[in-house]
Amino acid sequence: MLMLNVDARVREGLGEANISMVMRDQQGRSQFAAATFVAREMTPLQAKLQAIIAGIQTGIQQRFCRF
Repeated sequence: MLMLNVDARVREGLGEANISMVMRDQQGRSQFAAATFVAREMTPLQAKLQAIIAGIQTGIQQRFCRF
């Protein structure tokens, strides 16, 4: 089973956000990590949700069976 950790940073008023995600196994070893820049105004909650969506999409694409 894998665990998805996400983080997001928003620069309000500048229309910028950074999102990142890490998938770890049961021993805490990183199986996948990514970060991306988003050029769009959003709230911190929206940025965090974008990171979660990206993590789920990645899990499906990588064919991780349980995450």
